[in-house]
Amino acid sequence: MRFDRFAARWLAGVAVLGGCVPVFSAQAQETTEGRPHVGFYRSAEERPSGLLRPVLPLGDMREWAGPSDYPESEWKAGAEGTVTLRVEVDAQGRITRCTVVRATAPGSLQALACTLLSARGKFRHALSATGKPVASEVRMSVWFELPRPKDQILPPAPPRRPPANFHAESYHPSMKPTGELNWQSLAPPGRPNGELVVSLTVIPPYDKRYPPYVDRPESRSCSILESSGDPVLDAATCMVVEAGQYEIQPGHSYNSLKMLVRWRDGKASHVLPTRSHTVPLVLDPANPDVRASLPTGLITQRAWVEANFRADGKVECRVLQSSGSDEGDRRICAHFRTKIRFTPAIDLFGRKVPTIREFRVDP
Repeated sequence: MRFDRFAARWLAGVAVLGGCVPVFSAQAQETTEGRPHVGFYRSAEERPSGLLRPVLPLGDMREWAGPSDYPESEWKAGAEGTVTLRVEVDAQGRITRCTVVRATAPGSLQALACTLLSARGKFRHALSATGKPVASEVRMSVWFELPRPKDQILPPAPPRRPPANFHAESYHPSMKPTGELNWQSLAPPGRPNGELVVSLTVIPPYDKRYPPYVDRPESRSCSILESSGDPVLDAATCMVVEAGQYEIQPGHSYNSLKMLVRWRDGKASHVLPTRSHTVPLVLDPANPDVRASLPTGLITQRAWVEANFRADGKVECRVLQSSGSDEGDRRICAHFRTKIRFTPAIDLFGRKVPTIREFRVDP
């Protein structure tokens, strides 16, 4: 203990004289590693559609909760977990309701999550597709974690938006169907309609004449690259594709085939890729300068927007991080909708397809 007090005074003296040696006391170390962690982050699930700007958190969410908000009785009892909340926000940015959607934390921490958010959470209201303030909701998650050594603390994964439809950039098939696929054998009930893209992978059996000298049967797997939106239709399509007969090029240990399947009134047809490479989106101008078309001082903070360049030549704009004002967000999205010309991307089947990109707009 005497050595510890002497070392602490010596380090403090060096810090004062030199101005460059930080002091880490035992008490400070305990505050970092010996206390529980509480934090808010925005969840990307089930984001409302049709909005120019969704409800966005305001300020630093690290200030909404801290270790002192974690009841000592709870963390000493081993209570921890994550709570996902649905937060309703009116057109003025006020929180009107907070409800628990799901949780791995016990009930006491679930109630605490809503209490903390209602007392300290601040939000920027949503904007409709026409740019008017509207009431909407946002999903927030609260993270309660027990004390752990500093090197074992893993923060929650950042929120991820649902991915856009996947479009391969290049394709070199190594097999082809040898006949018609028997779509009617596993057609779903009713007269379904839909369109989807599937990928079939076929791994032939090992030839026992070559290493690893084992007898393994052929394996097939089907994956959905673009869903029809109907899980039953997707599953039935994959079952038919997996049951088909195919001609495989010799010498290939891994074979794949992509096909576009269209269902019309319960009858299906398929199309194979017509090209080996996709044609990417072309923007005009290639690097849009949004600031040049906006009044000086309108953008007060860095903004991020998501632009969906649709196959029909229209642009959908969504604000991911506000520019600091409703007018600034409206002007930015108006620029993307009216000032940018583009040629849609073309996929392997010759279809025009949408492309989603994110853009940063600095003050």
